[in-house]
Amino acid sequence: MIIKKDLPCLALLALAAPAFAQQAPSGPPKEPRDKGVYITLDQMKAIADGVVEANGQPKAFSKRLINASTHSTAFIRMTKPEGPHAHGTWSELFVVREGSGILETGGTITGITGHDSATHKDLFLDPQTPQPAPRKPAPGDLAGTDVEGGYRQHVKAGDIILIPAGVSHRWVGVDGFVTYLDIKFPKAD
Repeated sequence: MIIKKDLPCLALLALAAPAFAQQAPSGPPKEPRDKGVYITLDQMKAIADGVVEANGQPKAFSKRLINASTHSTAFIRMTKPEGPHAHGTWSELFVVREGSGILETGGTITGITGHDSATHKDLFLDPQTPQPAPRKPAPGDLAGTDVEGGYRQHVKAGDIILIPAGVSHRWVGVDGFVTYLDIKFPKAD
């Protein structure tokens, strides 16, 4: 039973609820079925500007922007080279936003260290809570220590790189930092 004196409090709660909901920590948006997902340049800038070292220098990060069963998008900043890896079932499209570096693609991974191609997991800004079950490597996922016969290309802001599923790739050099969108989608049949 609502008493008349409670109505102003209820009205304030109803008005405040959306503000509280917007402040709640959130992961990547759920895949909508009735509209597109819109991520603004200002949102990406706020993410990048918020991740810095104690001395003010850019810090490496990986922030999932979209996470769906058939595709995903991460916003990533690399500040140093990484080990070679290949995703067995996912192709990737890199859209370089800032900075530059040397990206190596192709060739044969050597010095196999495992079948976990999730090399950026230590850079995640918002690991899911509660933690999901450990990711199971997909067929063809691979990580190693080096590459034989890869192709090295200097990439910079504005460049777009397609990395088909199963193709080895790694940043072998970074000019300060490189920030890019990593768009993953299933490999073609």
